[in-house]
Amino acid sequence: MDEHRLHGHSIENLPLLSESAAVAVAHEVGASAADQGAPLHEVLDLVEQAYGGSPRHQVVRAASLAWSERVTEHAHGITCEDELTTLASPHHLRSRLGEIHREADMAGVRVADTHVLVGVKLVAGPGASSLERALHALEVAEVLREVFPGEETIARINERCFVVLVRRERADAMTLALVRLLVQRTSAGVPSPRLWVEELPGDYEDSVRVVAELST
Repeated sequence: MDEHRLHGHSIENLPLLSESAAVAVAHEVGASAADQGAPLHEVLDLVEQAYGGSPRHQVVRAASLAWSERVTEHAHGITCEDELTTLASPHHLRSRLGEIHREADMAGVRVADTHVLVGVKLVAGPGASSLERALHALEVAEVLREVFPGEETIARINERCFVVLVRRERADAMTLALVRLLVQRTSAGVPSPRLWVEELPGDYEDSVRVVAELST
């Protein structure tokens, strides 16, 4: 692997970083190595060399997990896009959650202080056909794109549920009221969708579990 520097940090400088910063860099190194086709042992050798033969467990774990996750993605052709709406897929949402958790760790802040999830769940009317449900989902997807046109991650996590990962200040009362108004306009003849704000826990795995629970 030729790329020994990511986000301003070289692998050789890992021992100089705080544990959270070193874990974040190791994660990026592992994922980048997998993208380049480098074997895992080469990544671990570089990390081990950086620490003079005694690397931190959490750093090794971060590099290994990132490498294996990225290899699995390539092997299974996991998509980052929902086929119907072209919004982000649940997989891409989980990746973005990982990014903001690592950014928060490096900045020494809580994820809950920087980001939240805005959820929209459709309520199918009695006797609604699959075509009617699909058309309603497309309308809601367009509403969310209009309200959140920036860096927000808008995902469709199952047939009825949408989630927007936004910075906390973008989930203000005025924005939520606009989302509610526009989404209700798409609901002619069917019950209005449910809209809510979901707080993010401090741990990445817990955030992933929150998304998994929303998709059930």
